[in-house]
Amino acid sequence: MLGDAAAIHDTFIGLLNSGRIGILSDQGRIRSVKNWGIICVSVTLRSAISAGIDYDQAYSLND
Repeated sequence: MLGDAAAIHDTFIGLLNSGRIGILSDQGRIRSVKNWGIICVSVTLRSAISAGIDYDQAYSLND
């Protein structure tokens, strides 16, 4: 919500390295990490919309 893209990256990497996340795919670790990335993007997008970013702009950046 503060516009700190580095914080998003650091939080995502910290989450992956924490050992506290589950497996989201039986197709391997890379697919599971991709799925967590999708979740991270979705949560970030919702936070940006809550902070006031234009809905259409948020979803165009998402794509």
